[in-house]
Amino acid sequence: MANDPATSSSLSDNRKVERAPNPARPVFYVNNTVIESSQVDVQLYFSFVHEVTPGKFASVEQGLVIMAPEHALQLVKALQKNLEAYEAAHGKIREIKPPEPPAEKKFLG
Repeated sequence: MANDPATSSSLSDNRKVERAPNPARPVFYVNNTVIESSQVDVQLYFSFVHEVTPGKFASVEQGLVIMAPEHALQLVKALQKNLEAYEAAHGKIREIKPPEPPAEKKFLG
């Protein structure tokens, strides 16, 4: 069970961290993420975009995750490794054109 990703993870210096599952944690499906950053943190806004009427879409924010840039970099590396393994097992993931974020959420950089 120590190698089960649901119960353990590794820190950057190879120390193991045992995780305690929380059955009461919120679980939600998202299909859009807006990312903002400042000098001290990275914010990930997760939302569900759906068509309310033909051609008109709405985005409902489901959650917000705030983390240090160092942790965001670790997340990027973990996602990349996981997606490479997924594609090796199931084939290439198709790319989709993401919807334009609201003007106040656009990253200018």
